[in-house]
Amino acid sequence: MKTACITTVCTDDRFQYYIPMFIHTCKRAYPEYPVKVFLRGRLDDITRSAISLIPYKGYTVEENFGKDFPHRVSSCNSIRFILGKDHFPKCDIVYFTDVDFLICNHVPHQPLADFYWNKMEAMGQPCLAARGPISGIKRPEICDAWDHKFTRIAAGVFGVKYPDYFDATKKARRFYEEVLKSGRCDGHDNHAAASYREYDEVMLCRILKDSKLEIPKSKYRYVNNEVANSHYRSIHVGDFKTRFRRRFKSMSKMCRILSRDCVRYFDQMDMFDKRWKKIAAICMSVDKDIDKEIRRIRKHCKKRAQRGL
Repeated sequence: MKTACITTVCTDDRFQYYIPMFIHTCKRAYPEYPVKVFLRGRLDDITRSAISLIPYKGYTVEENFGKDFPHRVSSCNSIRFILGKDHFPKCDIVYFTDVDFLICNHVPHQPLADFYWNKMEAMGQPCLAARGPISGIKRPEICDAWDHKFTRIAAGVFGVKYPDYFDATKKARRFYEEVLKSGRCDGHDNHAAASYREYDEVMLCRILKDSKLEIPKSKYRYVNNEVANSHYRSIHVGDFKTRFRRRFKSMSKMCRILSRDCVRYFDQMDMFDKRWKKIAAICMSVDKDIDKEIRRIRKHCKKRAQRGL
């Protein structure tokens, strides 16, 4: 059985209130996997109290991380993709994700690390993204200058082989580390580093190209609710943000994003895991957006269960 280190980078503003839920779901799903959170700042007392309720060991929150990097709209998400192998414990897979993901283990016969390892072995690649490549998409959250040159990878979940991927991308990652610290352009366009929301995904695509690695060609969507071939082993709380109301209010869209097994896993956890309910209650009490998002997830899962979807 392979092992994975699940990791993310987070700011110390309201996003730190996702950390206790993130760690708890990671360790509940895979108690044997180490979890490492890099925090740009310090935990406040509320977050610490919620983390203290987590009944598992084997996780780390590294505070005051990334002081050399300026704070820009996409700095935090970009930093995770320039981290080196020395930042992580020895393992088979390093699994990068967003802090607002709730990791599920709804395919117990096919653990996350084994799934990624087998997929990468079959494809002959040291990395695997949830979805990519994406180009020619214009969205107001990115920038007015978006065009086909800004090819990106949907990297909310991104698995890499340890240490193969880090060795193969060392030069490119060092280059982008300096680019991020200086805030200058990377030479591909006239936009300063991390100056638009999805720069991290564009940067990741460029790291792979500069390292002569193939851009992962994959999709996270389920086919006939089948989870076995999907990389999406979690619930993205971000899918339930108010600005994505068209997404979470569409049952057909959400059925393509969340499998039936994933929904059932969350529903069971939410009903019977007392620690999860206490941790979630604390995080929801201090942030009205998190409160709305978790309530929407609960409502969605109940509705799916009632309809057998």
